[in-house]
Amino acid sequence: MAASATDLLAARTVIASGPEYLAGPFNIKVSGTQKFIGRADFETADFAPKPIIVREEPYEWFIEPKKSASANEPLYYNLIAGGAAAGHWTAEGNKVFSFVAPVEGQEAASKLQLQHVGGSIEKGFTIKQANESVAGKPKSGAWYVDSADELAPVLAGTRGRASTFRFVSLTRPSPIDIHLGPVKVDIV
Repeated sequence: MAASATDLLAARTVIASGPEYLAGPFNIKVSGTQKFIGRADFETADFAPKPIIVREEPYEWFIEPKKSASANEPLYYNLIAGGAAAGHWTAEGNKVFSFVAPVEGQEAASKLQLQHVGGSIEKGFTIKQANESVAGKPKSGAWYVDSADELAPVLAGTRGRASTFRFVSLTRPSPIDIHLGPVKVDIV
């Protein structure tokens, strides 16, 4: 049975303030497949980043609330790759990478932000990169999956190429599981 609008609104309140939501971890699953989004287990030669890829094995993500500047703005969340990752992101060309810690040329890279679509939890979330840079040059773009095959790259693209993802709890039941079960996440 689908969650009611009241349940969804209640879940939004819990997600914004409840410690259970932060406990995670969560998978990001490619809709319609048994594949997951995560960092690769290898690094590339450029800045030693780990590319974001489609994986056969689940990958742990954590979500960290970030308050809006005003009550009229949508809630934001930082998406953290793995429990120990610093959460620095960049797009080099059209490929998406994550960094465990800032490296030369990457100091301006920002964390990913998870944002309600149109301010409504019922419409899901979008994940956005903002103020990204590669060696001081601005880079921005949407995320989409080139294919659902193992080791396929996650690319920085446009709204028209957006891929839909779901958050799936890895541990015990939590607000995101119970009320949203699981959330659809549009990468835009």
